[in-house]
Order: sequence, then C-alpha cells, then structure tokens
Amino acid sequence: MGYSTCTISLPGNVKDLQNRLMQPAFERAGLEWKSLYAGRRGLGTLLYEKSPQAAQATLRHLNLRTTESSYVKTIDSTERDGRD
Repeated sequence: MGYSTCTISLPGNVKDLQNRLMQPAFERAGLEWKSLYAGRRGLGTLLYEKSPQAAQATLRHLNLRTTESSYVKTIDSTERDGRD
C-alpha cells in the first residue's frame, strides 16, 4: 500500500508564522494578537468550562492538574461574550 505525500510550506520559525499569518489575520478580524500560548490557554479555559477531561485531552496533558494550574483562567460572562 502506498502513501500519498502532501507538501506543506511551513515558515522557518514561529515568529515568521506570527508575522506573516497570525497577526494579519487577527487584524483583519479586528482582534488583538497576544501569542500562540495565549490562544492555547484560551482554548483550554473554554474547553474546561464544558468538560475538564476534554480540555486535558485536547491539550495533551497526562494530569488534569497541569491543565487546571497552567491553562485554565477564570473568566466572567463579559469576557466570555466579548462585551465591554
């Protein structure tokens, strides 16, 4: 059985990815760019609210305490809904 190959052009480093792709996309969407890890923490927080186990699995943590201590932030409904 043969395997198909897929060639993806990736940037040489994370800073290049941020400058070429992420920041312009966020600006077009009217959002403020923070960092890749801020996005990871935000994802962890939102998933954790629905299912702590889903957050742990998605973030690939062996221990739920890692997810809770490093990737979950308490947010109020104003922040969650994006309203001022």
